[in-house]
Amino acid sequence: MFKKIHSNRDPKDTIYSELKKEYSIYFEKSGALFQGFSEKYPKQIYIGMVGLIIVSLILSFTVFSVDNKSVVQKEKISIQQKAKTEVVTPVSDGFNNIVETSSKLRETIKLKNEIETIIAKKALTNEDSLFLQNALNRLQEINKPLNKKK
Repeated sequence: MFKKIHSNRDPKDTIYSELKKEYSIYFEKSGALFQGFSEKYPKQIYIGMVGLIIVSLILSFTVFSVDNKSVVQKEKISIQQKAKTEVVTPVSDGFNNIVETSSKLRETIKLKNEIETIIAKKALTNEDSLFLQNALNRLQEINKPLNKKK
């Protein structure tokens, strides 16, 4: 099924060499025409090049110029707005988030243990019911910010 295919092509034949064989006539003719034109009209070609440079300079300082003052003012305004709205301190924010989350986790574990001890009782008193209700409300408060971050 997988037979090796042997090619008997000459290693000197490449795509470039084949394209060169096919289109070399056209490139030689256009090169000879350009060389003849540049030998016949050298001053006109030079004047044209200098003229294009002058036109380019004029256009770059008039039509394509950017008002630097307005760009700088826009950048200053955007930087000031970013500074007002967003103060980024990734290291301290990260540690603060870790500390806050760990304290909430400790409180959650503490409340869970207390709830389990009260539930394990055979008979609940009014104080136990109030404590359970307050503990469950506190657990919901702790969970609200965590749910919003997801």
